[in-house]
Amino acid sequence: MHLLAEEQLSAGADAFLETIRGMKEPKALAGLAEKWKNDPRPWARTLMQRYLELPFDKPGHQVVVKRLFKAAELRGDDAVMARCLVAFDRLVRRVRAKEFQYDRVARVMIQSEILKTPRDVFSKAMSKYLTPKKLEKFRIFKYRTRYYLQRRVWRYYRKLGFKDGVRYLAALAPALAAFQDADLAAGEHLMDSWSLMHALHGESQAVEFSNLRAVLKEGRTLADLRPEPAFSKHWRTPEGVMAALELIVAAQSRLVRVWALAWHQELAKTITTAPSADVLTRMLAHGDEEVQSYGARLLAECAEAASWPLETWLKLLKCENPSVAQLLCDAMLKHVRDERVTLAQRVEIALAKATPIARLGLRLLEKTPPRDAAEREVIAGLWRAQCLGIGGEIVRWALAQLGTAEVYQMPVVCRFFDSANAGIREGAWAWMEQVNSPGWVDAALWSRLAETPYPDLRGRMVDALTLRVGKPPVGADDLAPVWTSVLLDVHRGGRQKLKALRQIADTLSLTPNEKLLPVLVAAVRSIRGPEARAALAAVMTLLAKRPELESAIAAALPELVLNPAAGNPLKAAA
Repeated sequence: MHLLAEEQLSAGADAFLETIRGMKEPKALAGLAEKWKNDPRPWARTLMQRYLELPFDKPGHQVVVKRLFKAAELRGDDAVMARCLVAFDRLVRRVRAKEFQYDRVARVMIQSEILKTPRDVFSKAMSKYLTPKKLEKFRIFKYRTRYYLQRRVWRYYRKLGFKDGVRYLAALAPALAAFQDADLAAGEHLMDSWSLMHALHGESQAVEFSNLRAVLKEGRTLADLRPEPAFSKHWRTPEGVMAALELIVAAQSRLVRVWALAWHQELAKTITTAPSADVLTRMLAHGDEEVQSYGARLLAECAEAASWPLETWLKLLKCENPSVAQLLCDAMLKHVRDERVTLAQRVEIALAKATPIARLGLRLLEKTPPRDAAEREVIAGLWRAQCLGIGGEIVRWALAQLGTAEVYQMPVVCRFFDSANAGIREGAWAWMEQVNSPGWVDAALWSRLAETPYPDLRGRMVDALTLRVGKPPVGADDLAPVWTSVLLDVHRGGRQKLKALRQIADTLSLTPNEKLLPVLVAAVRSIRGPEARAALAAVMTLLAKRPELESAIAAALPELVLNPAAGNPLKAAA
């Protein structure tokens, strides 16, 4: 395995990491570590960082960790040292235990809770007697060495703090952001993290640092800890304010994130620094609602927001948090003029899921009604609106522009009935029932509705068809009772349907009006065998009388084979 690891190291293979972690011989590991730490390739440096992020649970690897750490310290490698800081702080973790003392005077046993150092250090012959599962909790290095490593890695950052404040912040921030929630699951974990306690509370009056760990002073609790970091003078600069703001977004643990939030609020009282659009965008897209709310507050106070490109505002409006969404809308109305927003962008805003943002988009749309067919096609995209709260308002405005007799087009209007948003479908049906609505008399639209998968829309359609079937025709050419009967029977069945189908086919064969063709299509797709066969026969009869309708029927029924194979002249299958 040693030869394999050397070959992989020379070739720059990522499998080297797994191979070296499988080795246990200290002498062989020392030789590999020596070559690895002196490798100038970026690949080797990246692999060091990945190695130090993994648990120190491989016996014999003390020599590898020490040599990589000391080499990074010597050459001033801030990225590797950040991994070392987190890794060494993780090594010290006390556990809670119960302690019993007997009170001879009261003759009772007194129970108390203490913090105890666990027995989790590898011994030489341990792997021979324990299962791999039990070995998972053990780590390399004795506790005396662990304390030493914690102090030495913090000494590196302490020197940076005295020499170069800007580099100190740039080197420390990635280390703070790398802590996970699992690393700081309990209060004692924070107290055991020597470097982290210095970084966050190094100047706190509630903490004193013993020769082993941070200890709360008499009468103080964790609730007394406030953001008082070591080298606070470096944080109280514009660069420090921006570092704290960036840490709010980048921190992976809630403890560090809450600390950064409180610390930035404290710094912002005396130092005014405008956050960048990129940072605010990431804050508003963050999974923590506290970060989103704070980002929205900073956005409302940001004077530079008026000069941001509109694409930045559209990214910000992707937020789905209702409480934050209203603040975003207020900020956009304050900083962005209406004429900067195009029609397509207004539609995009109206498609948002959050009610305040969707309402903002609708408000902008109401100021600019469409002027031509191209703009009406853009507005037709509102059928994809996601907001349930104002879906009815959106479709009411949209169909007021698209559903008039002068511009009505069935394929465009039908999209609103196919929307997954129940509010959109309800609003579309309300438009359908209006007086003089073009959709109410359009057999093609009713035929499309007959295939709807939504129970709410199907129930309303059947109720409306039931009423219309019983009404007498307005004139000799009025076939509404006929096609409504066909569509109604598609859902409930009926003996009059076959006769109605023949009437529609005869009408289509004598008149150029093709609006009734979708009714036949709906009947052909019926799940009832006799009705589907009768409709198919009516279609073939119509084709025999009017061959010019072949292209229209082929477009409406693509599953119908109109040109059967030569050997089967009588075959026509749907």
